[in-house]
Amino acid sequence: INSLFSSPLLLSNSANSSNNDIKDPKGDVKPIQIYTTNIIPLNKDYYDILLSSIKKVHDKLVFSMDLAGDPNKNEKYETTYIWLLYHINNPKDNINLKGDSKSDIDQIYTLIIPNFAEDSNFKQKGWYMAVFNNTDNSYSLPLVKITNMPKNKVQVFIDPLLIANLSSFNYLTSVMVRVNSTFL
Repeated sequence: INSLFSSPLLLSNSANSSNNDIKDPKGDVKPIQIYTTNIIPLNKDYYDILLSSIKKVHDKLVFSMDLAGDPNKNEKYETTYIWLLYHINNPKDNINLKGDSKSDIDQIYTLIIPNFAEDSNFKQKGWYMAVFNNTDNSYSLPLVKITNMPKNKVQVFIDPLLIANLSSFNYLTSVMVRVNSTFL
């Protein structure tokens, strides 16, 4: 990842909560360069998260980010929309990495929605989705191709089993841009 466009949102989410939306002002995106490179992407409106939400609809979780621009107009680079989900099993304890039971360890997942621009130097083109289980260091859903996004929004539906059917969790959102396939 070459640049992180910081417009992160943090929210506690509960399956019993009716309002899991969090709003963010337009135009507050700030690029943070992670790797030194001669290529620095311009700030685009589709990097700016205006609202983030997670809702349960029937038997699916709906992850949505409203953006200041159309993410389908991604140019030159890989633009990735991220939800970092984390659940603390016992808030009184820190993460117990020495425990014999996986149930002692907090659950952490990353929902990854990359869009590889048609004019990029990446082999993949278009929209993809993956769910990474950070706790077990494995994918609960490897990278799969998905359809285009609605205008000014990134939205996906996932089976709650991909995130261990967590009934509540906190989450952060962010947008990252990778300018070429040599940086990971």
